[in-house]
Amino acid sequence: LAATARAYAARKDSANTARAYASDQKLFERWCRRRGFDADVPSPQVVGLYLAALAAGEGVDQAAVSTIERKLSAITS
Repeated sequence: LAATARAYAARKDSANTARAYASDQKLFERWCRRRGFDADVPSPQVVGLYLAALAAGEGVDQAAVSTIERKLSAITS
């Protein structure tokens, strides 16, 4: 059972998810750079500001809750 769980975890992210996460990370890095924040080790406050910007569409395209959740996963993984 443990081997099955490890195998499942190893392939949990599809190629499309991996591409979306990479894109989300690049967008976050760009957003941070434009505002003078460090994207390599962002503080919780910076992440919160980014999520609020996504929700409001301020400086970035407005995103749905499910998209914001994916972007949060991408930048915290």
